[in-house]
Amino acid sequence: MHRVKFAVAAIGLLVATAGNAAELPKPYKSNATNFAYNLLFCDTPELFIQNKGLKPEMPLYRVLHAKPADAGAVRKIADSDKDSCTRILAYRWLGRHKQPVPPKTLLGVVIEFGSPGSLDTVAVYADGNTRYIDEQEHLFSYGPNTAGISGKAQDFLKRSRDLLAHLDPWKEARQPAPPYGFMRITFLASSGIYFGDGELRQMAKDKFGGATVHSAFDLYKAVSAITEK
Repeated sequence: MHRVKFAVAAIGLLVATAGNAAELPKPYKSNATNFAYNLLFCDTPELFIQNKGLKPEMPLYRVLHAKPADAGAVRKIADSDKDSCTRILAYRWLGRHKQPVPPKTLLGVVIEFGSPGSLDTVAVYADGNTRYIDEQEHLFSYGPNTAGISGKAQDFLKRSRDLLAHLDPWKEARQPAPPYGFMRITFLASSGIYFGDGELRQMAKDKFGGATVHSAFDLYKAVSAITEK
């Protein structure tokens, strides 16, 4: 029996440059979809730097191009109520520069369901935004007030915060996507990337994280139902 794992993956950053970007997970056939998938985890600044539309006055630009002397400005962005992905990148920047960060402030969660030959991925962030990549590699984005999704997303985030409080660190790089029949929940927090994964039925029965898993299913069903309309 596969043991359900609720542990931490990689407090450190999985760095991708032009030379080692191939090391990032590639669960989809399309390079463009894999690029979008890896963006969801907000752990690879080099991917965000490729966005030529960023303006110097934008918080994301300021984080991506920050120097050591900019620590105070980056912290203000990290501790703000701005875009969650920007805040995650800001906390990662602080961690890399040996600056203190608050423990386990949850800023986003990525749910992955291994399907035959592909992957269903749902990402929800503390700012209320939700992203979805289905197994046909279609990409969807929903705002914080989307009917049918926002309530499920907030319930899932609440349960995720409760579970995150009990997780211990795993100091390794982000894992490849789960295979068919398995799922993974990755918690994007101020202090690192935490995750739990396992066989679907065992995950749902787990007395420690089962409620979070059921809430993840509810969110996934709500998102997939809207995309099918």
